[in-house]
Amino acid sequence: MLCGSTATCADCHDHHRGQDLSTFDGVNQVCLSCHPQMAGPFVFEHEGVVTEECTACHQPHGSMHDKLLTQDGNTLCMQCHYDEGFQQSNLAIGDTPHGGMLSGEARCYDCHIAIHGSNVSSTFRN
Repeated sequence: MLCGSTATCADCHDHHRGQDLSTFDGVNQVCLSCHPQMAGPFVFEHEGVVTEECTACHQPHGSMHDKLLTQDGNTLCMQCHYDEGFQQSNLAIGDTPHGGMLSGEARCYDCHIAIHGSNVSSTFRN
């Protein structure tokens, strides 16, 4: 596989088997062949990464969002990480107020940078 700044269709798709996703030897295996650092193992695993395919968050054929995300970073994260105790007044998530962080242009992954997993932090921060 060619792994670089310019990918071609054949890097991920076997042109002899068509475009059917079932021709993949596992979607994650195709992605991880160029992005092995995302595979772990990690001391603190991000459950979504362990149980979902890469395409649950990333659109490999292009996206208007940073990192080829399927949605805006905060919208994407809040689909799974919405806390029932979420308070709009201080944007509390868990026991931590996020108001100052999320009220502007900040994205969840601005602070939680090791989003695929971490060996040092259960909150995926440095």
